[in-house]
Amino acid sequence: MLTLVKDNYVDKPDMEKVIGGGIQGVLERAHPLNAFLTPEDLHLPDPGPAGIGITVVKRQIYAQVVAVVPGSPAAKAGFQVSDMVRKLDGESIGAMSSWTLERRLRGPVGSDLSLLRYVAANGDLKQISIKRERIVAPPCVLRREPKANVVTLSDLGPGRAQELKGLLRDLDHRLPLVLDLRQCAGGGLAEAAQVAGLFVPAGPLATVQETGKPALPVAIVPANLPAFTTLAVLQGTYTLGPAEALASGLKKQGIPCSASGPTAWAWNGPGSCSGRAARPRW
Repeated sequence: MLTLVKDNYVDKPDMEKVIGGGIQGVLERAHPLNAFLTPEDLHLPDPGPAGIGITVVKRQIYAQVVAVVPGSPAAKAGFQVSDMVRKLDGESIGAMSSWTLERRLRGPVGSDLSLLRYVAANGDLKQISIKRERIVAPPCVLRREPKANVVTLSDLGPGRAQELKGLLRDLDHRLPLVLDLRQCAGGGLAEAAQVAGLFVPAGPLATVQETGKPALPVAIVPANLPAFTTLAVLQGTYTLGPAEALASGLKKQGIPCSASGPTAWAWNGPGSCSGRAARPRW
């Protein structure tokens, strides 16, 4: 491939950039959160505590919005899930890694961020300027249905397990419980381990590997709560990062998980269910 590039480019290519772009492309295709980081990247200072309230996934030359925090600057500016961002502060998304992209969205409180937004539904392409704010994560959402209870998590930030524990306390454990992770992005593995422990006993959740250091296993932290008669997990394209580990850890202990979303579940009795792509029903 490198020989083809050298022999067919009219101008002499910068092979360091060609190789770097190839590595980044392979990583992104393996998983949307992958990034090739240089030593310089790892030593950059934290960009700041503020953001605009969106979670994005790198898709080659653009970033796709996978979550919007209600009431955030991005929500007020009209951003919606599935919108695309082509540029940040005039710079093309294509050359950025997902790690760089996440950092560029953050900054000091009150700082400006310019985004070139594309809406696929109507072809609208618009430059939008937004001021960063401290983002307050939305609470867990509990929806009570006649035949099941549905809990939706938007992220796995600090305190989610305790918040969720409070919601579960007064539920009828004889009714099926659906844990909706279809737009759960962000947070940490430690919180994911705490959330998993609300539903299943001790077990493995994930393994953290870092160059030059021994592998660090992350175990589920059991809360020893009464079990639900039936539990299922909804996960989809936007179930990313720690939420993926949470779904995987629950699945290893026999909890049924949908392969993609949105999904309709048909309950087949305690501990089992089947799903198909459709409007959610319980």
